[in-house]
Amino acid sequence: MKASSARELDTVAIKHLDYLQAVINRLSHELFTYKGWAVTLITLLFAVAAASGKGQIVPIAMVPALIFWGLDAYYLRQQRLYRALYDAVRDGSADALEGGPL
Repeated sequence: MKASSARELDTVAIKHLDYLQAVINRLSHELFTYKGWAVTLITLLFAVAAASGKGQIVPIAMVPALIFWGLDAYYLRQQRLYRALYDAVRDGSADALEGGPL
């Protein structure tokens, strides 16, 4: 923020920013965990397909890949919405203190 346009944030806004940052951090951690599970599960299914010689298992690996892809998109969208809300609170939008990102 520029010094000329900066305003003093009251304690409520600062606490709100702390809560929003905690949510953003939690979403990042969960997203990282889901990606780890996705890689592990899909690798396991490919390893089972290679070891058994059954090619029918390979298309089954696409199901968890699509599910985790959807979860990834959802969490990234939520993270962007919370970052936008964080910026609105930081900039001092009056209505930003009343609701969530949705």
